[in-house]
Amino acid sequence: MRLRENINESNRYGNLWIYPFNCYVDDKPYKNKRITSIYDEFKNKAPLPEGAVVGNAKMTVEYTANGEASDWLLGTFGIISFSPEIGLIQRDANGFFPNKDVIFPVVS
Repeated sequence: MRLRENINESNRYGNLWIYPFNCYVDDKPYKNKRITSIYDEFKNKAPLPEGAVVGNAKMTVEYTANGEASDWLLGTFGIISFSPEIGLIQRDANGFFPNKDVIFPVVS
């Protein structure tokens, strides 16, 4: 039951997989080809839910963001990371804090 309470307190803007370079308009400012290839491979080959959008903040939520968690993890520790936003294919239907009746079908 505790998990159900916590899920309601997270944000779920849409079916998004946000990766680093969030202060840029494009996703190629990082010069390390190995790191870039890992994100490119995920974007092109991962078995994601239908309608998933993969990219940096500008590509997914349509604004740039300074200091997003995946930027910090990669830049400070070299950790490959994502900030997933669970939600429905119709992103606008989710809202930032959707109703519980929308959450459970998405995470089931």
